[in-house]
Amino acid sequence: MKKLAYILLSALAFAACNPAKQSVRSKVNFGANWQFTKDSVAGNWQTVSLPHTANVEQLVAYHQWQGNCWYKKEFEVNASNSNNVFLYFEGVMHDVEIWVNNKAVARHQGGYTPFTVNISQWVKFGLNTVALKVNNQDNPVIPPGKPLYDLDFNYYRGVYRNAYIITTGKLYITDAAAAHKTAGGGVFVHFDAVSKSSATGTLKTHVQNDFADAKTFAVKAVFTDAKGNKKEFISDKVTVQPGKDAEVTQGIQIASPTLWSITQPHQYQVEVSIIESDKIVDSYATKTGIRKIEITDDGFYLNDEKLFIN
Repeated sequence: MKKLAYILLSALAFAACNPAKQSVRSKVNFGANWQFTKDSVAGNWQTVSLPHTANVEQLVAYHQWQGNCWYKKEFEVNASNSNNVFLYFEGVMHDVEIWVNNKAVARHQGGYTPFTVNISQWVKFGLNTVALKVNNQDNPVIPPGKPLYDLDFNYYRGVYRNAYIITTGKLYITDAAAAHKTAGGGVFVHFDAVSKSSATGTLKTHVQNDFADAKTFAVKAVFTDAKGNKKEFISDKVTVQPGKDAEVTQGIQIASPTLWSITQPHQYQVEVSIIESDKIVDSYATKTGIRKIEITDDGFYLNDEKLFIN
C-alpha cells in the first residue's frame, strides 16, 4: 500500500508540472477525391487531386483559358459540437465562392493569398459537401489588376495549392490571416534586440473564446533549437469573456541564440499551447529564425557582419 501511495503521489506531482495534452486541434490534408468541371451544367465531372490547374496550356500559349470552373467534394465530420471546423486554402486563382451543404458561406478574392473559412455553423455530424466556384477572368480590383493580355506571365488556374481541414476546440489560437490584426493574429514572434549573447523580443498569441461562458487560461511557449535545447515561457492567467478574443503578450529572451544566416539558416521550433485547468486545450507549432539586420552608410549587415548583396 505504501508503494502504491508513493506511485500515486509521484504521478500527481508529475501531472502538476506537465499539463495533460488534450488538444483537439488537427490539420488534415483536404486534397484528395475532388470532382472538377469547367461546365457544371453538362455534368462532365472528373476526379482530381489538389493542387490542380483548371487548364493545361500548350508550351507556347497565345490564348490562355479564362472563365469559371467548379470543384466539389464530400467529406465526413467526426468532431463533436464542442469543436470548430475550418477549411484552409493555400491558394485559389483568383476569385472563389464557397458553398457548404448548399449554403453560401464565403467569398475570397486574391489568388496569391491563403485564406481560412470557419464552416462550423454549416457542417453537421456525418457526411457533408463543399463546392467551389472559381473564376480567373480579368478583374481590376484583384491584384495584379491588369488584363492577362498585358502581363508577361500567366495566372495559375483553379485550386493550385494545398488545402486542409482544421478542427479546434472553442477556446483556440486563431489563424493569423483570418484574425485581421495588425502585427498580430495567430502566433506572432518578433525579436527586437539580437546579438550573439542574447535575443530579446515579444511573443503575441491571439486567442478566441467561442464558449458560452468565460474562460481563464495561460499561454505556454517552448522554443527548441536544432540540438534539442528548450526554453520555456509561461504567461500570467488571462480571462476572456464568451464570444470575445484576447491577445496575450509575453516577453521572451534566449541566451546565446543560434542565429539564422544565409549559410546556416537555423530555425527554432516554436510550440505554443493554451493551458486551461492544467490541460492543454489547443496547441500550435511554427518556426522562427533569429537574426539581426542593419542597413548603414557602410552597407548591409547580417548579425553584425557585413554582407555584400548583388
